[in-house]
Amino acid sequence: MSNTPPEQPEKKPDPWGRNVKKPPQQPPDLDVLLRNLKNKVTAALSGKPRPSGAGENRPQNESGDPANSSLLIALVLVAALVIWGLAGIFIISPGEQSVITRFGRYVETVDPGPHWIPRFIQTQQTVNVQQVQKVSRDYKILTQDENIIRAKITVQYRIDNPKNYLFNAVNPEDSLDQAMASAVRQVVGHTLLDDLLTTKRDLARDQVKKQLMEILALYNTGLLITDVTLQVEPPEEVTAAFDDAVRAREDEQAYINKADAYSKQILAQVKGEVSRILEEAGAYQRQVVLKAQADIASYLALLPQYQAAPQVTRERLYLNAMESVLGNSSKLFMGQKNGNPLVYLPLDKMMSGKIENPSSANTPTAADTAAVANLANNGSATPSTIASSDSTVFADRPSYSTSGGN
Repeated sequence: MSNTPPEQPEKKPDPWGRNVKKPPQQPPDLDVLLRNLKNKVTAALSGKPRPSGAGENRPQNESGDPANSSLLIALVLVAALVIWGLAGIFIISPGEQSVITRFGRYVETVDPGPHWIPRFIQTQQTVNVQQVQKVSRDYKILTQDENIIRAKITVQYRIDNPKNYLFNAVNPEDSLDQAMASAVRQVVGHTLLDDLLTTKRDLARDQVKKQLMEILALYNTGLLITDVTLQVEPPEEVTAAFDDAVRAREDEQAYINKADAYSKQILAQVKGEVSRILEEAGAYQRQVVLKAQADIASYLALLPQYQAAPQVTRERLYLNAMESVLGNSSKLFMGQKNGNPLVYLPLDKMMSGKIENPSSANTPTAADTAAVANLANNGSATPSTIASSDSTVFADRPSYSTSGGN
């Protein structure tokens, strides 16, 4: 191998006659570029010329062309503008709203979706307006009848107006807490203990919710009350006694409800019975009236016939009456005119099979024979005469039918 040293680069004199060693080609230094850019921007903004000799000792590969420097500045400005524009894009999720402010002053409230604002000029604050939050508090309150109770209130709420929520109250949750205490003490302090534990518990809860909403609306906190739960309990020292009192009231109310139900049932039955009796009475009234009218019409129709032939009409009416009276009798009378014994057949007993020989039937007395013979001969007997002739034979039948004669 040759030990000849490497050839040294040729030194060329500078314009002043000095020999300057040319440095090797290297990539431009980023720090130097940024420093030179800063100096140019500062000089341009201040309006002062660059000092003479500045940059004389810079490397030959640094950009000394004014056109290249302007292009670099433009690229930097464009990149900054793009970054600034992209930084202003934001997206609001469903169920949220965003409040836009310009230098701290309210501008508008925007709904879910993509939006853009000029950064450093406008700002946005996103608020969830659908999320329901819950807060619970316990209070010991003196009731109207001077009893100390433990009231537990649970309030569910959500943000209804983002502008009022962000700007009208320093801390809306603290305002809500104070409003809860005020509303509960106002309602419970003007209500009796028995009412709070029994009949007016729901009413007290509704009153607390109403007052709470009025207070929040007065202060414009931007909160909306969705539900309120109020639980009233006695202090722990007297819990057992209060439980007994509550059970007694519940039993009392149960008996009252049972008595009311029984009373309503009896009243309904009585009303139904009264309605039925009235309907039957009305129907009977109409039936009697119609029957009377029919009888009147029948007698009026017989009047001309009776006036024309009174005797015949009387006999016909008599025979019709006797037929209607004796038509359903189960006894059959048979007789003759010349004083022969009158024989009757008990058809009801014959039909039942108790009398095997009809000839052995009972023979009526002489009075019965005379009454039936009189009836057969001249038709002058009446049902009362026949019935009274022998009570043992005729007492069990309301009517009879006769057949016989010549």
